[in-house]
Amino acid sequence: AENESLLRKCVIWEGLGHGQESEITASCQVIACAVMDGGTPYLADQQNYGISAENAGGHGINKNDNTPYSHFPCFTTPENDNYAPGDGSFLINRGIHYDDAPATDACGNPRIRHGLPDIGAYESDALGNLVISAELGSELYYGLTAELIVALDDEVIWEATSADSRIVSLNQDVVYGEHVGQTELLITYTPEDDNWSDGEFRLPVTVLPRPLAVDAGNVEWHSSRQPRPELTWRISAGQLVPGDSLAGELACLQTAFPSELPSSFPITQGTLGVAPQTNAECYQLAFEEGVLQCLENRADIVLRIAKPFTKAFPSSWRQLRFRTASALNTATRTPSPGKLSANHR
Repeated sequence: AENESLLRKCVIWEGLGHGQESEITASCQVIACAVMDGGTPYLADQQNYGISAENAGGHGINKNDNTPYSHFPCFTTPENDNYAPGDGSFLINRGIHYDDAPATDACGNPRIRHGLPDIGAYESDALGNLVISAELGSELYYGLTAELIVALDDEVIWEATSADSRIVSLNQDVVYGEHVGQTELLITYTPEDDNWSDGEFRLPVTVLPRPLAVDAGNVEWHSSRQPRPELTWRISAGQLVPGDSLAGELACLQTAFPSELPSSFPITQGTLGVAPQTNAECYQLAFEEGVLQCLENRADIVLRIAKPFTKAFPSSWRQLRFRTASALNTATRTPSPGKLSANHR
């Protein structure tokens, strides 16, 4: 297309880019056209639109899948050279009316049917399709809310509903995470202008697990004068949703008295978890272990004897094992022959 060329309300699709079949120079006038994405950049200043290199969105040529990031031409069967726009086409109602424009399209149909002409050689009898976008203003976590932001290129009345209220609920444009999982928000809209069609938009939504941090308390234990201490915990970050709680017990594995003091044992999560169990997956629980520190040992004396004692000891002497606060290692002593003293009974 050279400097004396003028293109108005045309569709320039395919044949552009690498291995291009046509070339548009800066001196060529291209006005109110739809140009495939990746085409000549300087066309954007002349009331031109960019259209997707893909013919249609995921719902086909007769459904409106147009967003601010993807404008679909929705040609009927371009592989058979049929470039009439389907009902979901972005090209409908996006042309500009010129006084010198022909009154009919390439098939002899009236050029303007719904207020504005379509872009391209063919006029559709379908209503125009609005461009719609919807997103959450922030990530959505269990028990928290996010704002639903809906944008359309005309005045509309819209309403959003949840495809699964067990996962997401709504109060107008406020979305609440009921449970972790994935669902969709169905947004239906009705334009105030009769030249544009009603439509719907589906927004995928993911509810994420709620972060929760729990710390076990550190405990010092004077074992000779105190009972085994209670193991405690606290929520150090995050909050539980009303109705949820933490249940169960911490654990500390201490199978024997330590050989050296002071000595430490880890306090682990044990059975502590979220209740009810059905909501446990709704939290990303981070547990910080604590420490049980034994500061002294019990002054216990442990007798280990193969058979019951008699006053007369046999030649194979029994052994007594003593464990005291002053001597924590096991000491083995052989008693002298004779009767048991009061201290050994």
